[in-house]
Amino acid sequence: MIDFEAALANQQVVPVISLDDPELALPMAEALLAGGISILEVTLRSKNSMQVLKNLAEDNRFTIGAGSVNSTNQLDQAVSAGAKFIVSPGSYEPLIKAALATGLPYLPGVSTPSEILLNHNLGMELVKFFPAKLLGGPAAIKTVAAPFPTMRFMPTGNITQEDYSEYLALPNVVAVGSSWMVKPELIAAKDWASITKLASLRDSK
Repeated sequence: MIDFEAALANQQVVPVISLDDPELALPMAEALLAGGISILEVTLRSKNSMQVLKNLAEDNRFTIGAGSVNSTNQLDQAVSAGAKFIVSPGSYEPLIKAALATGLPYLPGVSTPSEILLNHNLGMELVKFFPAKLLGGPAAIKTVAAPFPTMRFMPTGNITQEDYSEYLALPNVVAVGSSWMVKPELIAAKDWASITKLASLRDSK
């Protein structure tokens, strides 16, 4: 987990990708790579998203995670498809335990002190704070996480290019997840140059 966290911290932003066309997966990922992004989260929200995950996971230039994992069945499928890390929108104890048993980095979603406490007592140290902006942004993380000094967070949820650095300024935030550099309209238009530009701009913050 330490190496994964270091990689997250170095990259700063994990693109949260919602894609249903496997043919567009590799050119999109290569556009991100040209901008310095190699850790990607593919959300399992559409019919072909597992195939998108599998296609990208076969390329060792990338570290591909499965997002929106809501059940142990999805967890098993994602692991079989080659996912290198797992992300869920919430915290469900049986799923947390099953994910831990895989040995892969796992980021369950939290939004309350009770959920953080649950994860803390199950041995989790890095969790997803979701939906970050709706819950109050950096101020919410600072307040809610105060009783848990050893916990680290990857906030996700309506974080933008304009405000992500405010989250990264918090000492317990490792990285953020966002979709600003992989907007569906950019992917649909095969505007790879814009995706590369957006990926590279994060370093200017």
